[in-house]
Amino acid sequence: VKRADDQAFHEAKKIYTNSKVISQRLLKYNQIEAKPVYPPILHPEQFGCAEYGDYVYYSSRICGHKRQWLAVEAMKYVKTPVRLIISGKIENLQEKERILSIIRENDLEHKVEVVDRWISENEKAYYYAKCLAAIYIPYDEDSYGYPSLEAHHSQKAVISCTDSGGTDELILDGENGFLVEPDPEKLAAVFDQLYEDRKLAEKMGQRALKRIEELDITWDNVIRRFTE
Repeated sequence: VKRADDQAFHEAKKIYTNSKVISQRLLKYNQIEAKPVYPPILHPEQFGCAEYGDYVYYSSRICGHKRQWLAVEAMKYVKTPVRLIISGKIENLQEKERILSIIRENDLEHKVEVVDRWISENEKAYYYAKCLAAIYIPYDEDSYGYPSLEAHHSQKAVISCTDSGGTDELILDGENGFLVEPDPEKLAAVFDQLYEDRKLAEKMGQRALKRIEELDITWDNVIRRFTE
């Protein structure tokens, strides 16, 4: 694999990555330096903020390394009426049973909603527009993830974990979101904090939109970088 990569990279005129994580891997394994060009979403205009509601929203395909189960575990420890909504197709029966058993065994049916299907872009924008905040807690992700960016375009803070990889390139802990240890009780504490302090949720959401501007995550920047 490394030899094939080296050959392909040798033929390339320019090399870009989508995150610092990938740049570090290229340098480590292929001795190639490449600066990241952060990818924007296709239609940011479809996302917006309607309110700071009573639920934390997790949008992603549902699988083990995205760790939706960890977000559900956190709901065992919340002390406020905050809810959790998860949307995305569950990839296998084992993961489905894992999540549903946590809900069932801890009587979380009134606190956790799982939308087990691919939803439309309009539905996703609706969930983001009305959520309190978003959560995206994969393990060792290679970028900040489109869900994080979609949430920021919706003026919502993003809760992620300290071992989630590239999310820390977008999220500044305590400013436009939280970087929390992958512990359900610590995640629950952040859920409760935002539920009890909607002004903080709003402040972080506004900061989230500015964070996109700071990093210049736009198609204009991508084109400029690709043609320089």
